[in-house]
Amino acid sequence: IWILFWNSMLRRKGEKRSRELTQETVARVASEMKVGERTRLAMDLHDSIVQNLTGVSMEIRTADRIADEDRDGMHAHLTLAVKTLDACRKELRNCLWDLRNLTLEDEDVNHAIRRTLTPHIGNAKLAVRFNVPRELFCDNTALAVLRIIRELAINAVQHGKATSIKIAGSI
Repeated sequence: IWILFWNSMLRRKGEKRSRELTQETVARVASEMKVGERTRLAMDLHDSIVQNLTGVSMEIRTADRIADEDRDGMHAHLTLAVKTLDACRKELRNCLWDLRNLTLEDEDVNHAIRRTLTPHIGNAKLAVRFNVPRELFCDNTALAVLRIIRELAINAVQHGKATSIKIAGSI
């Protein structure tokens, strides 16, 4: 009887410790994912917004330095600063959209692409045929693919005046 009792207690202790280890592992992985996402966001902000703001600052300083001797040059530098600030605002809006983006939870990549592009393409017609299952993408890869597609579509509409956009993908 004591052996059965002892075995039962050991089994319960083992199961409890196993649950504790699982919870610790899940907490550690969640923490690592948060740190990874914060790092990615910091890199995105640094690579785009901080560099653009540095460029704006340099343009304004140059405009100020030449204001008295070259009015046309000053206006050119200020115009470039305004355009760069506009681009910075758009990039910040995209970064914020990425943070609250729910498309990563979407199992259908075609639907995720449509949800990603709809706010950015105006009246352009959109056809999507992306034959890659969502489970083949980790979240970082899915986010990168969506961001690349978004940038390409925005460029097509803004610079190419596209009225129809076709997105296709396969393995």
